[in-house]
Amino acid sequence: MGELFSESRDPQPADTLTLIAQSVDHFVEAWESADSPPSLASFIPDAEPLRTLVLTELIKVDLEYRWQHRDSPKRISEYLTEFPELRQEDTSGPAAELIYEEYHVRRQAGLEVDPRDYIEEYPSQASTLVKLLGVSGTLASDPMSYAGTAKLDSLQVGQRIDDFELLAPLGSGTFARVFLARQVSMQRWVALKVSVDSGDEPRTLAQFDHESIVRVFDQRTDEANGMRLLYMQYVPGGTLHDVIQKVKQTPVSDRTGAILWSVVQDHLEQRGEARDIQSPTAIQLSNQSWTATVASIGARLARALDYAAQRNVLHRDVKPANVLLTAEASPKLADFNTSFAGNLPGANADAHFGGSLAYMSPEQLQAFHPDRQRNADSLEPSSDQYSLAVLLWELLTGERPFPDKTLAGSQSHRLDAMIAARQQPITDDTITESIQNLSPGFLRVITKALDPDPSRRWSSANEFANQLDICQNERVEKLLHPPEGSWVHVGRRLIYASVFGLVLIPNVLASVFNYYYNHRYIVEHLKDAVSKFWTIQTSINLVAYSIGIGVLSYFSVKVSRSVHEVLSSGSDNVITCSNQKERADALVLGHITAIVCMMEWAIAGLVYPLSIQLATGSMPLEAYLHFFGSLVLSGLIAAAFPFFGVSFFCLRVAYPALLTHSQERVNDEAPLTKLARRSWNYLMMALTVPLLGIASLVLMNLDARLVMGILSVGGILGAALVFWIYREIQEDAAALINREKR
Repeated sequence: MGELFSESRDPQPADTLTLIAQSVDHFVEAWESADSPPSLASFIPDAEPLRTLVLTELIKVDLEYRWQHRDSPKRISEYLTEFPELRQEDTSGPAAELIYEEYHVRRQAGLEVDPRDYIEEYPSQASTLVKLLGVSGTLASDPMSYAGTAKLDSLQVGQRIDDFELLAPLGSGTFARVFLARQVSMQRWVALKVSVDSGDEPRTLAQFDHESIVRVFDQRTDEANGMRLLYMQYVPGGTLHDVIQKVKQTPVSDRTGAILWSVVQDHLEQRGEARDIQSPTAIQLSNQSWTATVASIGARLARALDYAAQRNVLHRDVKPANVLLTAEASPKLADFNTSFAGNLPGANADAHFGGSLAYMSPEQLQAFHPDRQRNADSLEPSSDQYSLAVLLWELLTGERPFPDKTLAGSQSHRLDAMIAARQQPITDDTITESIQNLSPGFLRVITKALDPDPSRRWSSANEFANQLDICQNERVEKLLHPPEGSWVHVGRRLIYASVFGLVLIPNVLASVFNYYYNHRYIVEHLKDAVSKFWTIQTSINLVAYSIGIGVLSYFSVKVSRSVHEVLSSGSDNVITCSNQKERADALVLGHITAIVCMMEWAIAGLVYPLSIQLATGSMPLEAYLHFFGSLVLSGLIAAAFPFFGVSFFCLRVAYPALLTHSQERVNDEAPLTKLARRSWNYLMMALTVPLLGIASLVLMNLDARLVMGILSVGGILGAALVFWIYREIQEDAAALINREKR
């Protein structure tokens, strides 16, 4: 055993946990293979602090084997005599966690143990033991609580208990055993948890009906044997604990959704169930990024927690081993305030040493701490949100955000260190290489849920889920969480000016073309028209532009004001003024600008020739046709190009700003669909410009070919730009619509 510790006398935290795990595994193997209890001294290192850490964990295992599996009980006081270093400096007694362990192992062995006996035996630790052992009331119900009798060990596959035939073991903890069982009366497979009948588990769980929560059918009591039978939905695909182990073995660059599917299929194969590598789920996951996969899992679990919280039920033990996977790789949350599967494959001293502590929020650690006054009843749903965020961080990277470097000392000392670590915000040092390449949006969602202050986390698990939905689609995430310093953030401060410029530039270009063409090829050929054309052109443009600017200012200022009010709120946790109408206004602004421009050019098409006719007294039919043709082309330019410019700008800048701060799931499918359809119509309009120009080249005289040729070339280049914008609008709208359908 000494070789296990020969490589390093000062291991790092991750190595420490590995060494603890290995020592526990070796010790368990020794117990399983020997006829007599193995010597603890052979399995512990010489150097501190590793020696005390390993010794503490081995004593827990030794106690369980001695009291439950073999007839060789041993008390903590005997371990103190053999290993004096177990005595705490402040109490001269053993660590409270060892007293806690012995108490419950003896109860599991069927002894009537009074917790007050331990308080009398260890008076210097009375205040701690009162809280740990629940002397003033029922025993504390938390992830570390123990319950059970020796009768659990007598349960065997093939045995029938009550209405259930035990088919295969699924999990066995210190305090309960879980079997795959057949419920005879219903002729169905269930997961049957057998534990001691002590106290009442929440019957509310049997009423839960959520797609991401393991369905608890009911519970029964086997009074003859003093056992409780909790039977629930059988979920065969393993747990997220197994997935995390796979993630650790996979290079960051190779991580995709296929990891999740492979873990599920491995578990199905182990149980003799068929593998389906061509299923739609398999294909989808193989093409899905690992970030999107983790976000999808997180969103489902967050909604499950929100569902429970609305029914006044907190989970309090959100961890990878408590998230089961169906045959289709869907996550299901198990173990609400219960212990469902203790010894999962791969569970080792990391679980023994840290257990659920590694996933607890700082406020839950305070409630668990024997020396703190905080009560578990004071926990809010945001505590479960925090635990889920830790789980997702580990699922994503293979590492937890808090390595819990301080492992030495008593349990209280370690809890103090863990609380202190979690009360610090996430920093650049916390963000490891495996998470650095994530988009700012995903990181923002996770780190907000990990805020030390519960009031600064997401206001509900449902809002947390909505934010995780965004992270499942890279395009949507970039829309709603653009990188800092990008043009989008600048545009949000200059919405009115940007819209004004996007409308003005195409209209000015159209006016220049219209003036040059009409003056060069129409007016110069009309008697007495040249001297009056400039006056007519100037007068019409002044009126048209003034009206157009006034109308467009009204609509664009509405959108600008809405965005500025949202951004000035300065918080993601409050419902802002953003509502469906304001978001719809942003999406329709491009269409409004196009209609205004088209109407003004249509009116100009009538006013121009009439004004010239009134001024000169004559207007040939050919001149009317020239005016009409040039104004049609100008109107197409002035309508189509502003539509795409303004619509693209609003979809990328204004609409996401309004949507990002909306807490509730929105329903903008209708306006987004309309925008996508309209963009096709305007694309056809934009493509008409070069087509009409080319047609004009064929029909017009040689003198007009130069200007029409310029128009045609410009129209082709503009059509190419418009087509690119059209594709972007279509893809943005489709991504946002699919997000809402999740």
